[in-house]
Amino acid sequence: MDNIITLLLTFLILIAAVALFELHAFFVAPYLLPQETIDLIIEDLILQHGDKALDAAIAREDWAQQDTDTFEQGKWRRIRRELKKRL
Repeated sequence: MDNIITLLLTFLILIAAVALFELHAFFVAPYLLPQETIDLIIEDLILQHGDKALDAAIAREDWAQQDTDTFEQGKWRRIRRELKKRL
């Protein structure tokens, strides 16, 4: 019985660790990027896509979500929000 409880507790701890990592990668890590980097990406998007820059940012955020890249999804979410403020 003790082995089952230990196994379940270990499983729950691992699930919590993965959840915390994903939350950090989606919400915290993208905001650790310097604002200058975000500004450069936004300027590049505007130069490449013009009026469709927001659509390009949305597409890249969607691509990151489909690719299950949590950090990239959070980064493009931040870029999209900053881009909305500018347009």
